[in-house]
Formats: sequence, C-alpha cells, structure tokens
Amino acid sequence: MVTGSEAMNRFWKPSLQTRLVLVIWTLTTISTFTAALLSGYLLIQTHLESVRAQLQATATSLISLGISDFEELKDFEHLNEFIENALQMERIDKIIRIYDITGRLAYSTVGSEYDSLPTMISPVTKPKFLAVSGRQNLYESLILPYGKQKSKRTFFLQVAIRLPKYVEILESLIWPSIILFTLLSLTSLVAAHLLGRRLLRPVRGIARYLRKLDFTQKHWPALELGMSGQYLDEIVQGINILRQKTQASMEQLRKMSRYVAHEIRTPLTIIQGEAETVLSKRNQTFEDYERIVRSSLEEVSRMSDVISAVMALDGRKKSIEPVAKPYDLTRWLLQHKERWGKTFGKPLVIQVPDNAPLMSRLEPKLLIQLIDNLVRNVRDHTTKETSCHIALTRDDTLAKISVTDDGPGMPSLLIEQLNHTTDESLQPIGVGIHLCQRIAEVLKLRLEFTNRPKGGLEVSIIIPL
Repeated sequence: MVTGSEAMNRFWKPSLQTRLVLVIWTLTTISTFTAALLSGYLLIQTHLESVRAQLQATATSLISLGISDFEELKDFEHLNEFIENALQMERIDKIIRIYDITGRLAYSTVGSEYDSLPTMISPVTKPKFLAVSGRQNLYESLILPYGKQKSKRTFFLQVAIRLPKYVEILESLIWPSIILFTLLSLTSLVAAHLLGRRLLRPVRGIARYLRKLDFTQKHWPALELGMSGQYLDEIVQGINILRQKTQASMEQLRKMSRYVAHEIRTPLTIIQGEAETVLSKRNQTFEDYERIVRSSLEEVSRMSDVISAVMALDGRKKSIEPVAKPYDLTRWLLQHKERWGKTFGKPLVIQVPDNAPLMSRLEPKLLIQLIDNLVRNVRDHTTKETSCHIALTRDDTLAKISVTDDGPGMPSLLIEQLNHTTDESLQPIGVGIHLCQRIAEVLKLRLEFTNRPKGGLEVSIIIPL
C-alpha cells in the first residue's frame, strides 16, 4: 500500500522517462513560441516593406501624371478629384499631401475617415520615408521634392498609408499558432515517450540482469542486451569485466573461507581430542596435563597465525613493515621443525648451512604461514609415502628456502604459469598456492616452481639480501 508521503515523493521525484518527456516537451514549447514570435516579426517587416512599395508606386504614379508645376493649379480645385480618379483612391487607403517650399501644407486629399496629421514638414532634398503619428493611428509616409528646382519653386509631395496595429497583424497568426502548438505538443509527447523508452531499454536490461544475478551460483552468465552502440558496447564490456572480477573474488572468498575453516577446525579437533583423552583417564600426572596444555597452546597459536595471515593479505595492504629486531633465519627454521612435521603428518628433514648466521627482518608469522602452506600443499597433493624436505641455501646476493618433495610434480604448463603470474583467476592448484603467492607478494619475496629431474616438485622462496 502506497502511503501519502511515498506518493508525494514520487510526485516530486519523477522517473527518468518522465523527466525526458518533460524536457523534450519544454524544448518543443520554447521552440514553438520562438517560431511564432519570429513569424510575427517577419510578418510585420514584410507588411512594412509592402506598404513602402505601395508608397513608392503611388508617388511614381503621381509623378507620371505629367503635372510639372503644382503652382499652375492655383487653388487645386480639381486636383482632388483628378488624383482620386487617377489612383482609384476609393479602393486604397492612402493620403496624398502637398507642401509648399516652406514646408507648409498646401493640399491634402479630403476624407473624414483620416486622422489629423501634422500641417508642417521639414523640407527634404531627396525621397525619404517618415513615420507620421495621427490621433488614432500610425502612418508610414514617403516625402519627396517635386517641382521646378531651377526656379526654387519646389513643392514636397507626401504619400501616407495607415499602418495596422501589431495586434491586428498578429491576429492572423493566433489560430495557426494554436493549431501548430497543439500538433507539436502532441507529437513531442509521443516522440519523447518513444525516445525515452528506447533510451532506457538498455538500462532496464542491465537492471534485470543485475537483479537475476545469483551470487550463490558458481557460474554467472554474461550480459547480452541484443543491441549495440559505441557507448553501449563499452558499458556492456565494462559490466562483463566487473562480473568476471567479482565472480573470481567471490570464488576466492569461498575458497578462503573453506581454507580458514579447515585451518581452524584442525587445531580445534586436536584440542578437543586431547581434552577428551585427559578427561577419560583419571590417573593423569602433572606432566601429562602440562603436555596437553602446551599442545593446546600451540594449536591456539596456529589458529592465531592463520587469522593474522588472512588479515595481512587484505587487498588494501601492499607490503608489511619489517620487524625492528633481526633474527637468525637458520635457527628460526630449526625451531619450527616440529610444527611443520605436525602439519605434514610425519617428521620431515630441514637442511641449513653450517657457516655464519643469516639475519632476517621478515615478518616471522607470515613466513611461518608461507612455509606451512607449502608443506600442507605437499601433504594434500601427494601420497602417504611421499617425503618432504626444507633446505636453506645462500650466496652473496640472495637466500633461498626450498620446500621439495618426491611426489608426481606439476604439469609443465602450470609451472610456467605459476612462475609468470599471480592472477587470482589461476585456480587449478587451489587456494593454498594462491595464498603463498599473496604472502610472498606482501613480504616482497618471489616464488619459483620447478619440477625436479628425479621427480617431485621444488618450490623456492627467493629472499634478497
């Protein structure tokens, strides 16, 4: 049920399609009004040009009558009738006026329907258009000198035509403008609606695709819209790339969670088994309790190391600061021999050089986890008869910790890929090796994978000195 506030929010926040329709309709309305104003202006200018053409034609007709000197017509007694008959004044609303050399009115066509116009003008030397204002109307007039120029007996002829008011001119545009505006508005609404649906079709397709994505599924379908375009193709390509990265991250997260669950379940199982053992026997000695407590503390420390390693592999962290106090890597390896033997499930061999100590500032917890994962990888991907060795070697520029086994090894193509990429999409060896690569990256180390000539795999941790 839609509440009043939700309805108000929808009213004040229209959809994108509604906004497109409103924008296109507004632009159409503005364009229509602009076209109407421009048409009115052009109509007024055209009418004014037409009036001036009529003025010029009337003046030319009067000059062509052959009256060379208005002074010869003493009282202009028959001029009015002559002009009206010659120019058919009853059909055209014109005013003919003649001024003497001083600019005083000497003759004007009679008619009570005309306004009272000025009776004086300023003499002119060449034809000139002049706007004349009457009491009721505005007139456009043409004034030109006429008569005997040599004797200076010059008359001035004025022809005037009433200009209609702008409202009268624009009245002819009202109904065509209303009809045009209505047609354009309806057309714009339909076009905007269709255009909005077409523009939003890919957006709706992308929204449906995102809603259907099931993050619990292992495989996510690619986005296909069934339409193309320069920018649309780039958007689809970008979403598919994001899908691939998200899918790889989700898969890695699942594997990481299984890895963490397995790494924590194993110590918990050991702690639970030892606790049940000590509780089942009533005649336990102090040494038995001490051994069990120490073993439980080791397993708790192992769980803490796993959690610390996973937290350190946060993608936002590119490196770990070195420890403040250096330690001897040779002695450090021998101290954790029992731990890695427990991880492997049976004793393993650790070989270290007999010469001077090898001091290191690497984060020890992450380095423990790195070797622990390599040993566990040997245990999980080989048989029970497989042996595992850890060796430390060094030269002048680098040290190398090698974890070797006599198992089946790895395919050559996979070895080549592991030595040249740390991409998360490389998944055939599981999450263990990937964690090793990430830990090495954080510690600024390098891993090298090689198949031994006599069989088995050797993984070397390269440590620059």
